[in-house]
Amino acid sequence: MVSLVRNLTDAAENEKNKSYNRPIELYQIFLDGETLYLANYKKNIEFYDEEGNEQTYEAAALSRGDISTSQELSANQVEVQIDNVARDMSAYLESYNFRGRKMRILKVFLDDDLEVGDFEDRIEMFEGVMDETAIDQKTLTVEVITQIDIADHQIPRRKYYLDCGFEFGDPDTCGVEISKENDTKVTGQVDSVKEDNKTKLYISEITDDDDNYWAYGYIEVLGETRFIQRNGTEDGTGYIILDMPFFIDVTGEDFEIIAGCDKTFDLEDKDNGDEYNHGCAFWNNKEYFGGFLSIPEARDVSS
Repeated sequence: MVSLVRNLTDAAENEKNKSYNRPIELYQIFLDGETLYLANYKKNIEFYDEEGNEQTYEAAALSRGDISTSQELSANQVEVQIDNVARDMSAYLESYNFRGRKMRILKVFLDDDLEVGDFEDRIEMFEGVMDETAIDQKTLTVEVITQIDIADHQIPRRKYYLDCGFEFGDPDTCGVEISKENDTKVTGQVDSVKEDNKTKLYISEITDDDDNYWAYGYIEVLGETRFIQRNGTEDGTGYIILDMPFFIDVTGEDFEIIAGCDKTFDLEDKDNGDEYNHGCAFWNNKEYFGGFLSIPEARDVSS
């Protein structure tokens, strides 16, 4: 578990104790194959990466809650919110698996010349793995949790989630293949956009008798993606409902639709008898379920 004891350099200690200072928080998000460097500031910040190499931290609108501690699990957690107005985070969330990946939060101080200090002057505020994510038109919200203290609890080196943590269609972890032949991908051209509801696209290639077959998936048009909330047919023509509209008229534009998954195990939604899940049971993929039907209790087996 990350220690909360921070050894500060003299320069960082002096800045921290000033009656007036200008702290900035920097965020390092370690995804598979790419690391995001973000600064909670109005312009880019030049600092260093985790190895001490020069790195630009891109200006971003970020916020976080207080760092809370769970006495039972000896774990700390914090909720981080990242601006998604330009849909940048939606694209990253679609391309990368955030869950189980590491995030680190640093604090640095601007000096009188509006520059930050040396690599050694950083203050490590928090480090943990990302768990629950939620996204809407404006914000990506991520729960970040430190690992359980394995000095006190001997458990297998795996993170436990009720829902599946694997990426849908990943050939290494998921049993569902993304392809036209497998009915998990469809391409074509957008027929039209509903005039009084820009989130509704009419697409003749959507011919499935099963309403909401493409729910939890996404559509890509002109390099931009939108998540599909539901689909159906109307007067013999297929349609999809998006989480938010495209900013231009996409009528006649080429599209690609990829199916999606809600990460559940059973088909029936036990909390809503008339509703059905859209996870492993729906896709006949239970044997590849990457979650747990219940969370095992941590036990001390050292004695």
